[in-house]
Amino acid sequence: MEINKELARIAKEIKRIGSRTASKNLSVPEQHQKAIALKTLKMNDIGVRIMGGMSKQEARDFLKKIGYTDTKIRDIEK
Repeated sequence: MEINKELARIAKEIKRIGSRTASKNLSVPEQHQKAIALKTLKMNDIGVRIMGGMSKQEARDFLKKIGYTDTKIRDIEK
C-alpha cells in the first residue's frame, strides 16, 4: 500500500516537472498565445465573440499543438 502512494507521488512530480519544462520551451509569442488561449476557453461564447481574437476551436487546436490533452482542455473549459 505504501509503495502505491510513493509511486503516485513520483508520477505526480514527474507530471509537474514535465509541464513546467514544456512551458520553458515556448517562445515569448507562444507564451502569450497560450495565455490568450486559456482565457478564451474560460470565457463564455458571447464573451469570446465580443473580445475578438482566436475562437474557442483555435484555442483548443493551439493548446493541443503545445502538448495539452483533450482531458486537460475539457477541465479548463469547465
